[in-house]
Amino acid sequence: MKILKVEKALILVFLVLVLMNLTTNIAIARKPLRSNTGSKQINTTNTRTPVNNTNTTNTHAPANNVNINTTTTNVSANNSIPKPSNAQRQNIAKLKTDLDSIKSGSNVTPAQKQQLAQDFMKLAQGSTKPSQGSVDKLASDLSDAISDKNLTAMEKKKLIDDVYAVLNSANVPPQEIQAVIDDARVVLEASGVDQNDVQLIINDLIAIANEFKNNVPSKQ
Repeated sequence: MKILKVEKALILVFLVLVLMNLTTNIAIARKPLRSNTGSKQINTTNTRTPVNNTNTTNTHAPANNVNINTTTTNVSANNSIPKPSNAQRQNIAKLKTDLDSIKSGSNVTPAQKQQLAQDFMKLAQGSTKPSQGSVDKLASDLSDAISDKNLTAMEKKKLIDDVYAVLNSANVPPQEIQAVIDDARVVLEASGVDQNDVQLIINDLIAIANEFKNNVPSKQ
């Protein structure tokens, strides 16, 4: 009987040890599964967020900077065009005021066209001047175009700069004047001026530039 009791006790102890080992192994086996699951969730969150941020931030901004600079580099590169004097700056300001007086949708009066022609003639520096007829035509065509469209202040400023350059192109290389005239075309087309009116103004500028080219005294 004593032997049976000892055997039963040993069996119970053995079973308890087996159960303890099983419990320990199960606990150990579960811990890596939980930590791996958690790490996967962190990694997926981190990889998605930077991708969205880099794509949306960098793709659009540079394009706008390129469009804004292309219209200014053409004129700024024309270093042969004389800089306006203090008196010429006043004439440029007067021209801007007269252009602003022409409202979109209004009928341009002969007096307004005559005033623009006078403003243009005053902008021409030096002894070589454009003909009165070519200046009158530019004033007429430009005023008609402005009355048809509501040009912004920046567009008017660009046009004034281009007209000033052409009116002072007596000693300017042809490629520089061509860049100025091309810039004027870009400004007019971007402002929505009718294509026929754009071509009339461009032809006027070309005619004035050709007058300077033909009338410049030859160097001895």
